[in-house]
Amino acid sequence: MDEVMTQVRVPAALRGRVATMLEITDRVARDHLDEEYRDLARTLLGRLARKRPSPLARGAERIWAGTVLYVLGQLNFLFDPRSTLHMTGDALAAAVDVPQQTLANKAKVVRDLLRLRPLDRELSRREHLANPLTATFFRYSNIR
Repeated sequence: MDEVMTQVRVPAALRGRVATMLEITDRVARDHLDEEYRDLARTLLGRLARKRPSPLARGAERIWAGTVLYVLGQLNFLFDPRSTLHMTGDALAAAVDVPQQTLANKAKVVRDLLRLRPLDRELSRREHLANPLTATFFRYSNIR
């Protein structure tokens, strides 16, 4: 786990809390998603940990872990039944044992804080970045 902390550049003061969050995101990704979601969750947790002041310093680790996965689900069309990897928001909430509405509310805070949009290069699945139709749609749509 120390290698992961170094790789995503988690500040020393938050390493214990982020380790707990990583255990949750890694488990959910292993059981319900895939390795790419695991890696994206690590990246997003690292970004949130480096934010000053970091929102991860306070609140329940389980809620933050679920929020990170929920944000990634929103950015990567996880909740769209036409997506190759699909999971409902309720199922994701059940996997982390946090109410779906809590995850949705916190996800908005994270998206606004980091100014995240669909097809963020650092947090998008390769399949979406490689698909020119998806990229064109979001480039010229009102979705932000």
